[in-house]
Amino acid sequence: MNKMKVAPKLFALGVISAAVLAACGGGGGGGMAAVAGSSPSIGGTASKGIISGATVTAYCGGKNATPQVILGTATTAADGSYNITYASTCNSPVEVVLTPTPGNNPGTMYDEATGTNVNLPAGFSLSAYIANPGSTITTPITPFTDMAAQVLDNSKTAPNPNSVSAAINAVIKTALGGDAQLYNLKPLNPKDAVNGSAEDKKLSTLLTAIATRAQKLGNVNLALDELRTSATSSISITQNGDAQLNNGASSPAAVMNQDIADAQNYEQNNQLGDSNAKTLVQNEGSSVTQTTTTITPGVVGPTTAGITAANALFASLRTNLVLLSNSGKTGFFDTQVSAVRTDFKGIGKTQRDFSQFLSMEHTARNLLNNAANLPYTMIYTPTGPATGFQSFGKGGTCTILQQNQSSVSCMWGFEYTSPSATGTVTATSHQTTITPGATAGAFNWSDTVQTTIFNLNSMPQTPPAPTSGNSETGTMTNVPGSITYQGNLGGLDPAADHSSINISANETLNADSAGHTKLALTGTISNQDASNNNLLSLAVNAGSNILAIPATLAAKAQPFSATLVGTATTPNYQFNGSMAMSNFTQDLSGQYVIPSNATFTGSISGMGTQASVGQFMSGTLTETANISNYDSTKPVSTTNYKSLNFNFSGNIVVNTVSPAVKYTLGFTLDESVFGQRGVTFTYTDPSNNTVTVTRSGATPNTLTATFGGTNGITVDLTQNGGSYSGSVYSGDPTNTANLIGNISGKTVNFNDGSFITLM
Repeated sequence: MNKMKVAPKLFALGVISAAVLAACGGGGGGGMAAVAGSSPSIGGTASKGIISGATVTAYCGGKNATPQVILGTATTAADGSYNITYASTCNSPVEVVLTPTPGNNPGTMYDEATGTNVNLPAGFSLSAYIANPGSTITTPITPFTDMAAQVLDNSKTAPNPNSVSAAINAVIKTALGGDAQLYNLKPLNPKDAVNGSAEDKKLSTLLTAIATRAQKLGNVNLALDELRTSATSSISITQNGDAQLNNGASSPAAVMNQDIADAQNYEQNNQLGDSNAKTLVQNEGSSVTQTTTTITPGVVGPTTAGITAANALFASLRTNLVLLSNSGKTGFFDTQVSAVRTDFKGIGKTQRDFSQFLSMEHTARNLLNNAANLPYTMIYTPTGPATGFQSFGKGGTCTILQQNQSSVSCMWGFEYTSPSATGTVTATSHQTTITPGATAGAFNWSDTVQTTIFNLNSMPQTPPAPTSGNSETGTMTNVPGSITYQGNLGGLDPAADHSSINISANETLNADSAGHTKLALTGTISNQDASNNNLLSLAVNAGSNILAIPATLAAKAQPFSATLVGTATTPNYQFNGSMAMSNFTQDLSGQYVIPSNATFTGSISGMGTQASVGQFMSGTLTETANISNYDSTKPVSTTNYKSLNFNFSGNIVVNTVSPAVKYTLGFTLDESVFGQRGVTFTYTDPSNNTVTVTRSGATPNTLTATFGGTNGITVDLTQNGGSYSGSVYSGDPTNTANLIGNISGKTVNFNDGSFITLM
């Protein structure tokens, strides 16, 4: 009898985690990112150096609106972060204003020039505008956002989404050399920025330059006023809501170059108190110095809103990718996949052992059903009226000791009691081993009887001699009944690991019109290492079943389909859900029967050291494989592989940030060609920005992507190695009139002359 093993994909959901890493690696830096919340809110980081303990107030329509409407307030945390949930709805742009907190503790600001925290001086303020406040967003509050806010507050017209976008883009163009990421980026202190992205280093260098200018002038308010004056003298808002550029007394670029020059002098004279700031100025000072400080008069108008929205989209995408997965392996997926892989060491072993259980199920069940009906099971024949023999029969307990490709071994207990002249009682236990028979569908079994004699002086009769080594031959039949399996699997190598099984199986013949046999399963399976530390516990719940093709003399019974419902628990994770398996196919080796189709629906939650992540993945994973051309006993090669395809749809929740961020995720992994992995990955963030990434297995270094957001921006991008190409559209991407920028190399060049770098 050919022994075939069933290898269900009990834990195939783990594949999605590893696959996601292949799809969304890379990234760096930070940016404007959507943050989940139950009602509209705004958050971010305040910095000239990081500002903590200050008050941030959100005004609907700006602080100068009449009447003034305050949406909420917050106090900046030690890292400069703030979050305000709106107390009421607002349909106008929102201005957030940071000021010292009233009283004896106004708040502190990190001074890069001295390397110390200093109290906020009287009259200090920084502001930022948000064009569209209807969703939950994040914005930094920096001297650069303050310049745009000053332009808008000085305008004779009330701010509207277009004028806010125009003012922001004008500041980006005139003060930051067109680099929108420097405007939208989360600011960092020098000690963090020095190891950050190229953009992190540039922004921290510029903030250090402003701090140095403040040190030279003796007051930070004076340094900020220079920037505000340069902005308002060079930028004005027209009645149409566009930004008019003029040659003012001193352009923003000229003021920034002056500040950078001061910082370079301080660095050269060893006057910077922060060693990391000194390093940044030394390395980045020249790169952030602008070559042109004059302004060409003109209007920043029609495409401004789209370009600003595109900048925000790029920044948001970058932040989300960094949060999920990045080259530094610090993203949410990076850390979770690493921990999951550690836990999976026990899962693979349990799959192996559970496969043994599925394989031996019919054999062991038929052994027990037949044994209950054969005369030889009456090992002792009572000679008197005292009959204490307990026959095994259907529904008894079998302890599975071991199983390999040619045999299965079970043990159960018998007890015979009979009066004895010497006052003894004999108790026996049986170990039965099944081996293939001489003909198809037949098997042999042998019983080994172990005898224990107890002293019972009141029993005068002597029991007959025990019988051992009985050998019989029978054929497999299906007898309705119920059996409980208990014992160890994988016990042939207990020094390495073993699995414990306690499964009840209720059989129904002719369960459907096709005559399939149905085996309903409930119970538990667990895997322990050599020190008996639990690596995995699997609760097999009601609803779990195996639907099998009945056995015949010519063929062993094999599964037709299977459903497992339950909870799998590893040291750090819990998997809840159901796995449906179908199209069981014998592989080329003849050793395994493997499901070609498997679908898992459920969730993964963190436990143990990962308890803080909570439930972080839920959805449906489908796997298909070409089993008939795969030999599972041989190494994977160019001619021997499963030809796998995976599809996942569901949700990912990043609980390690506050508030948590939820992503809608779709994923396809194509491994139908050996050595090639095709990936299609789509996610939607809480602000409904959608990213679709496609990587061909034949050309793994080439990636195509489409980005889109609720603001109507579409980005088509192709990556070939380290170079990018593509287009940016505001509106319908099939209409070339909506083209607002082109991607070349690592730069996005917009129609208005501004640009951003992708990396």
